[in-house]
Parts: sequence; C-alpha cells; structure tokens
Amino acid sequence: MAAIKISDDQQKQLIAKHRHDLRRAFVRLSVYGYYQLNDQFGVMKSDDANSLNGEWMSTGNPDMRLVFEGDEMFMLVKSKRTVIPATFTDDPKSLPKTIDISLKYVSPGESRKVLGIYEISGRTLKLSQGETGGGRPKEFTGVSPRYLVLERVR
Repeated sequence: MAAIKISDDQQKQLIAKHRHDLRRAFVRLSVYGYYQLNDQFGVMKSDDANSLNGEWMSTGNPDMRLVFEGDEMFMLVKSKRTVIPATFTDDPKSLPKTIDISLKYVSPGESRKVLGIYEISGRTLKLSQGETGGGRPKEFTGVSPRYLVLERVR
C-alpha cells in the first residue's frame, strides 16, 4: 500500500476536524497501556486499606474495573475496550463517606458530575451513585450501574 502525501495545510485541517476523536483515542490508549503495564508488573498498590487508591473489580461484572489513583478515576470495560476518565473528590470522614465524580470527555469541553456515597469494608467497596446531575443517594440500594459492589484487585 502506497503512502498518500498531503500538504501541511491539509494535515492541519484533518487534525482540527478530528481533534476530539484523536484526544479520546490517545486517552484510551494511554490508560489501557498503563493498565496493561500495571497488570504485568504489579506497580499499582494501595497504601492504605481504607483508601480508594488501587484497582477494583465489579463482583457483578468481572469485565468492569474502576481504577483510583490520586484524584483521578478510570472506568475500564475490557470487552468493549472502553476507558472512561474522570476526576473525583471524596470525604472519608463523613458518614456515609461521600464521593463526587466528574466524568471527562462526555463531549468536547463538557464534563458531568455524579454524586455518590461509598463504604470500604476489608477488600470490598460498595459504591452508590445518584443520577447524573442529580442528588446524592442516602443509602446503598439500587441496581447496577448506580449501585456497585467491587473487590480490590490491588
């Protein structure tokens, strides 16, 4: 297959036209690669048993994982090769513990906030989330994906 030559102007137009798609693909590949390296070498470890930091696998769907690192969170769905990046803030001192998740890259320049509560007991994380843009749940009830039970992988 022969390479197609395009001018610098054509290249700039293509990049401008597909910037959001390229950014999304780069984020997915970066996180997927990071996930694979951590899987292979076991780099990512949680410092505190009560900390969200680390990798969590859904007990209802082992294909879905949540990765918390610092103030960033990634939802990974391996079968669909999907990575959803987000940032989060939590208040581990409140009862129940609260979490505010800001989903990135919903559409260009837009993010959505989801309010939730969580509980860590041993190697189990219970996470209950409200509707996008809605209020915070008061208890751990509901069905997936609003209510998740996850096991710590590392």
